[in-house]
Amino acid sequence: MSLRVSRAFGWVYSACLFALLPAASAQATPTPPPPATTPTTTVQGAPPEAPAIARYENKYEISGGLAYDHLHASPPVTGGANLGGFNIMGTGWFFGPLGLAASVRGYYGTTPTIPNTLGPNGQSIDSPFVSQYFFLGGPELRGPRNQYIATSIHTLFGGVHGTFDSDLKGVPPQKLGIIPSQNVFASAIGGSLDINHSPRLAYRVTPELIITHYNGVPSSTIQYNFGFTAGILWRFQ
Repeated sequence: MSLRVSRAFGWVYSACLFALLPAASAQATPTPPPPATTPTTTVQGAPPEAPAIARYENKYEISGGLAYDHLHASPPVTGGANLGGFNIMGTGWFFGPLGLAASVRGYYGTTPTIPNTLGPNGQSIDSPFVSQYFFLGGPELRGPRNQYIATSIHTLFGGVHGTFDSDLKGVPPQKLGIIPSQNVFASAIGGSLDINHSPRLAYRVTPELIITHYNGVPSSTIQYNFGFTAGILWRFQ
């Protein structure tokens, strides 16, 4: 009896010990630390560059565009001729705000005539083709300006070659009330408004008073006409 009790007690003790071994093993094994996390760094982009500002430190500039000139090539006729063409102008700023400018321009169109029967078979010659080429130079002065716009004024002098009889088929232009072809003194007085697209590139508009000294038709010795140019300007050193 005592032997059986002793064996039973031994089995119970062994079973309890066997059951406690996994728990003891789990407690003895250290828990690994959680993996280290790398702090994330937010990389900020470089701040945007400030827009370039026009400083008007350029030594030279050139502009070009479409041009308009209203000319009384036929003084006896009311209205006059509306001519279109080109205008190329360059300036060197050699004396601070005072520069020297040069302009080459051409204007083309047709002009009205007085009533006539000088055409083929006694027909009237109407709206003959006329043209003008100007070669001018003179001072230009910088006016008020900021980073967005700039102004300037100029007074240009030189000559003009006016062709008014190329479309008349030998008919004297005076018989049509038209100024004869000639080379005469001319000038252009006006100013420019530049709207900056960048420090070097700008959009330019140039209204002017264009003065010519054509003669050959009574009451026509000096012509005062309105002109206008719209185009672009490029500044460079």
